[in-house]
Amino acid sequence: MISNTLGLGLARLKATMLFSLFSSLTMTTIFLGALTFLGFYFLGIDLSYAIFATLLLLVLYFFIEALFTPLLIMHSARVRLLSRGENPYLERVVEKICRASNISSYRLGIAEDESPNAFTFGGFFSPPVIVVHRGLLEKMRRDELEAVIAHEVGHIKHKDYLIMTLLSFTPMLSYILGEISLRSTGGEKDERGGSLFIVGIVFMVIYFISLLAIRSLSRMREYYSDLYSAVLTKKPESLVSALVKITYGATLVRSNPILRAFYLNDTEQAKKEMENIRQKSYEYDLNRDGVLDELELEKAMEREARRFGSWAMEAFSTHPPTYKRIKLLRAIEDEIEIIKHIPSEKAFKSLSKII
Repeated sequence: MISNTLGLGLARLKATMLFSLFSSLTMTTIFLGALTFLGFYFLGIDLSYAIFATLLLLVLYFFIEALFTPLLIMHSARVRLLSRGENPYLERVVEKICRASNISSYRLGIAEDESPNAFTFGGFFSPPVIVVHRGLLEKMRRDELEAVIAHEVGHIKHKDYLIMTLLSFTPMLSYILGEISLRSTGGEKDERGGSLFIVGIVFMVIYFISLLAIRSLSRMREYYSDLYSAVLTKKPESLVSALVKITYGATLVRSNPILRAFYLNDTEQAKKEMENIRQKSYEYDLNRDGVLDELELEKAMEREARRFGSWAMEAFSTHPPTYKRIKLLRAIEDEIEIIKHIPSEKAFKSLSKII
């Protein structure tokens, strides 16, 4: 399966990132430009001034987007940046993986969240931030934690975290403004309450449409980071077991909905996957003890990957179904003895053809 001539997979990821960025910026430019221009036009401002003001506001919007999106993410996820020496165990793991990837510029953060998850974000004016949830540290073995960190470092290596951070400004802002508007109605039946309700619904519609527009890229980048983790650590089975724990753990707590595309696994999708598996527990409960343990969950997800119809769930999700990611990692396991003797970059390019 290994071929030195095949490295087209990563080129496909980069092409998708550029297309998503171009499409998003074009749509934002048209929307904001038309809205601003019409506003100036109906106010009776001279056409040349209206065009100049429109261009100025667009430049300002994109600057604010690049500058403030990381701050919005930090606030939404309640991320606290770690000081040097504050968490030696986590720092050693991250340093080991980053050194193996030739990455020297990064920040480390922690989110006081019980769900076992992690994500990476960053702006054009600051280094990337690798964020680990408290629940992940408490539930993962050392090898599983290394596999998760390697996955996040894959996002940095491919630079897709920059594109996702930039593209996420509009859906995040829309969600926040929509939630504020809907809560501000306070159940009022008067004209003010009705207006706020309509404004809130409009913002939520913008949120869902803009989020849907970036989901294809979001799903693709997860496959490539899974592959990067497997090649770098040479232990795809560690990421498999981590994904099983993360998927199960995501069903036990509520995570931030506006960060779904950033997480290592989509929490809402995980709940649907687990509910689907629980409905078939009679089939997957191998020892008939009434409880699906980690091994049984892993086997269940592997069998789900072979079932017809999983595409319907995937089409509207930010991440590929966990069982399809496990299927990819199992395919890599078959080549693990070969890639152990091949440099990571070369092995990644060769294996990327199976995505």
